[in-house]
Amino acid sequence: LNPKMPRYHSADFLVSAAVAEFKGPVVHGVVRFAQVNMELARIEASFSGLSPGIHRWSINEYGDLTEGAASTGRMFNPSNGGISGE
Repeated sequence: LNPKMPRYHSADFLVSAAVAEFKGPVVHGVVRFAQVNMELARIEASFSGLSPGIHRWSINEYGDLTEGAASTGRMFNPSNGGISGE
């Protein structure tokens, strides 16, 4: 666990939460993560400034952008499903 991440205790499990905020010149967004229980996480995302149409976003292994998307690692895909919309 990240010691800087807020943690909340309940009788049955430890709840962790995190917020990622994105601020670009045009597109802005907030993604909220909350561990609901040991097997379930809630993820909420809100973006503004996107052009009309279909857009995709992903959760990747790393926050390293030194080589753009190439250095962010693999996409999180626990069920090995296809990409939505394809």
